[in-house]
Amino acid sequence: MKQTIFISLILLSQLSALSLSEVRSSIKTSAKFQAIESKNSAAIALNKAQMSNEAASLLLDLGYAKEELGQKGLEYQVSLSQNLKNPFLQREKTKYNFYTKDYYTTKELYQQSLLEYEAIEKYHLACIEKERFEYFQTLLENENEIVQKLQDAFTLGEISKKTLMFHQLEFLKLAKSKKEYYGLYEQSLLSLQEYIESETIASLECNDLYEISSMQQKGQMQDHRKYRLLFTQKKLSELDLSFSQSILPSFTYSFGYEKELDKDRYGLSVSIPLQFWGTQQKEYEQSYLKRFNTNEKELESFVKTYQTEESQYLQALQNRYQNYVLYSKELLPLAKELHELSTIALYEGEGSNLEALDALRSYKENILEFIEIKKIYYRDLFTYYKKMDLQPEEKR
Repeated sequence: MKQTIFISLILLSQLSALSLSEVRSSIKTSAKFQAIESKNSAAIALNKAQMSNEAASLLLDLGYAKEELGQKGLEYQVSLSQNLKNPFLQREKTKYNFYTKDYYTTKELYQQSLLEYEAIEKYHLACIEKERFEYFQTLLENENEIVQKLQDAFTLGEISKKTLMFHQLEFLKLAKSKKEYYGLYEQSLLSLQEYIESETIASLECNDLYEISSMQQKGQMQDHRKYRLLFTQKKLSELDLSFSQSILPSFTYSFGYEKELDKDRYGLSVSIPLQFWGTQQKEYEQSYLKRFNTNEKELESFVKTYQTEESQYLQALQNRYQNYVLYSKELLPLAKELHELSTIALYEGEGSNLEALDALRSYKENILEFIEIKKIYYRDLFTYYKKMDLQPEEKR
């Protein structure tokens, strides 16, 4: 079993670490990313087909006739017919096709951007899990060194067995924590792997994370793709309403020629629906009017909440940044130094065992709190980017 694990670790180490740039490149070639494009392209094509006129129909009728007077021969009829939709609203139909294409193209880019951010966020969170595991790996190595030195001191009779056992117990706790955090790191890699189809993830570079900063990029509401989608939906609803209010939503024309034994017939017919004899058109008009009013309210709501949400997210990120600075610049370095000094004092017989253990536990707690602060910061950061529809960059 040990040999299997050792061989697996060698094989994993031979695989190159995945970078943020490679994550972004991989997601753009993934099946999920391509499926978004295919789905929206299909919707554009379907709309274009629905807005087009139906193909003309050709009717050919053949027969053989024989009259009482003895005249006989072949008779036939040929006719060409076609149904035209909204024949007097060609300009509106052109607009409808334009706005529909713009809607689904914008939707495609928006969905792909959100998918890309999901992968980028997974990469960052996996790197944070890796960082926590590496912290505890270092703590375990340090504590192992302490235990070895205390073991020698106990053998020489310089310390009590109780002092040694306290550190042995702490070593076992650290080993347990390290194993748990490595398991969480592996889970985070599996979560990221769902977005990476081009290769199997063995490890991550993690030296290319977005910078934790007090300054964040601000968006423009008019550039937000959700704003564009709501605006386009409103335009499409307005055009749907125009179609439903049309006096002549459709008509069918037919040209025909009929050959009988003794005569030729030419015909032209036009079929016009009498909308006032039914309620269907009125029902459509009411439906599209409600949809238009709904789209208008959704757009107004988005405009009102955009700036408020932006301010809230920026304030939350500022608070996260201040906590990060507090831990990275003050609390964590201080806890680390206290742990190191307490360990040295223990070796030299100038410090107590209790002080060394307290310093270790304090350092461990500060590490966990620091890691949690970073995780929350990145979650909020990418929520902000997605909410404000800011474009992904290589590194901020």
